[in-house]
Amino acid sequence: MAQILGSKFSYFYNLFMILEIAFVKVAPENHSKFEMAVNRAVAEILSTAKGFIDFEMHKGIESKNTYTFHVHWQTLEDHTIDFRESELFIKWRGIIGVYFEEPPVVEHWQHCIKLKAESPANLSNRMQFFNMALNDVEGEIPFYPLDTALS
Repeated sequence: MAQILGSKFSYFYNLFMILEIAFVKVAPENHSKFEMAVNRAVAEILSTAKGFIDFEMHKGIESKNTYTFHVHWQTLEDHTIDFRESELFIKWRGIIGVYFEEPPVVEHWQHCIKLKAESPANLSNRMQFFNMALNDVEGEIPFYPLDTALS
């Protein structure tokens, strides 16, 4: 019963939160410094913002110098007003903005649909990926814990 209630709560919670996606271009020689700066800025600043839920950063494969930030907020105003118009934003941008090649493109998204395939093949593929990442197969797939840049 608790699992059913938990999954329903999770569904409705995800349904109403806002996703901010920012596209950020960074020069290749600054990738490592930028990643460390973002880790620091999220831990020290973004995580304290009103309405902040979570943060993920992705690095482009085809566009190797482009990163995306995926930030979940409780409301659109939590990001556009309470954060963007605050001292926190000035501090945030002060830490990471020096690495931007150009102003980021930022857009907001709302939940539409969530699909999760739990076929045996899907589970097997995920397990193989995680095992390779954890074992760092001959250095081909680097695995970095989230707190690596903080140490």
